[in-house]
Amino acid sequence: MIKTHLFRGRRFKIFFRAPKNKNHLGTCDQFEQEIEIRPTIKGEEELDCLIHESLHACFPDIDDVAIDETANSIAKFLMRLGYRRR
Repeated sequence: MIKTHLFRGRRFKIFFRAPKNKNHLGTCDQFEQEIEIRPTIKGEEELDCLIHESLHACFPDIDDVAIDETANSIAKFLMRLGYRRR
């Protein structure tokens, strides 16, 4: 499983674990350069969360509403194309 990824020149550690904020499915910590994804989510919800936190890593200055709308739209598009996790 992937452990790090380079987003716009910054290497983030990726963790599939319950986020520190128990109300979230995922988090992106800009200071620690860490992304957490709740391991119990699957399918489109997981894809949406992965895209959402990746967008936060790439664009920390964009507000959460825009990130959420964009991630949701991209996840739906990829699912319509037949994306499935291996």
